[in-house]
Amino acid sequence: MGQLFLWVNRVEDFQVEAFKERFGFEVPRRLLDLYESLPTELIEYMGYFSLDEIVEETHRHQEMLPGLIPFAQEKSGDLFCFYPPWQAANGDVPCGVWMKETCHFLPLAGSFTTFVYWWFKKEMINNAADEDYDETLKMLDLMQSAVGLDDLGHEILPPDSSLGWHQDMAQIDPENVYSLCFLAIYQSGVIGLQRTLEDLRQARLLQPRFGASHFWEARFLAMQGRIHEAHQAYWRHLQCPQFINGFHSWYHLGDLMIPEASEREALTFLLNADIPAPEEIRHHPRTELLTSSDPHNYRTRLELASIFMARGEPAQAILELENAYFLESWNTEAAQEILPKMVEVYDILNLRHRRESAKRIIHVIRLQQGSLGRD
Repeated sequence: MGQLFLWVNRVEDFQVEAFKERFGFEVPRRLLDLYESLPTELIEYMGYFSLDEIVEETHRHQEMLPGLIPFAQEKSGDLFCFYPPWQAANGDVPCGVWMKETCHFLPLAGSFTTFVYWWFKKEMINNAADEDYDETLKMLDLMQSAVGLDDLGHEILPPDSSLGWHQDMAQIDPENVYSLCFLAIYQSGVIGLQRTLEDLRQARLLQPRFGASHFWEARFLAMQGRIHEAHQAYWRHLQCPQFINGFHSWYHLGDLMIPEASEREALTFLLNADIPAPEEIRHHPRTELLTSSDPHNYRTRLELASIFMARGEPAQAILELENAYFLESWNTEAAQEILPKMVEVYDILNLRHRRESAKRIIHVIRLQQGSLGRD
């Protein structure tokens, strides 16, 4: 994309390399176009951080789970983030919103291109009643040209409904898991249960760690009386990260209606269905411990992590440590108990960026405590 202004700053090669070295993936091309085509003041006004701020993680909150990388901010204080642990085989990294009130992360798009398309529509809705809407549209037009969204061949207009919003996003990216789930669930009465299940399975295969597809697949399978398959779907759901599985409402977009107690629903079904779950599920440490202890107590998760480490399953251990941190990230005493264990397991799994993020959080907490001690 050609430069639109004379007073923009060129992104230097060393900045691009620093991004890749730190995070393990390339700066999205359309984000680079944004920096190289528009003035810094306009980029900042629209909420996007500079590349240096992203690399230094200047806007990271202590409560954020390691792995999330903030790149922009909503006026409410919620942060738009990359989530490289779910990077696709083609190199695309999912984007979503981290909600400061609950610390949940809501994935929105499987690539930065799809995210920006979503973001433009969101901005049109948010500013529609503003007296400066015409000026905002001019700025959005500049940004749209800067990042090359015109090349997608889709006119960017405010969506007429959340359903239409997801339908548009699915046209841009047919493999966007989050829109695929939304459309399957909200159109189930029209497309029928079989097509709904097929779409949810496709979403599950594209992104196995996104719990929503497993959760809703389990519900629809149970509705059909396919209890054995429902057991397996609920079990898969229990092996997905909690911080992406809570109840979300984001501009009526991505609202998959997953209540906080979705783990409770899965456990209840596994233990009380007319047809019992397989023995390997009923007597698995995760099922036994989560049903005999409080699943929302971080110490339950720490105990599970210890069990998995003893079984030689560090990937399962880190899932429970991250669940523990999500439950108590606001509690500095709990965080200091959880984070060093996370660092150890991240090191075993060679998850460098997440390990360094956890170490930085520990450092920040210690600095805060030292400051408090002097006060």
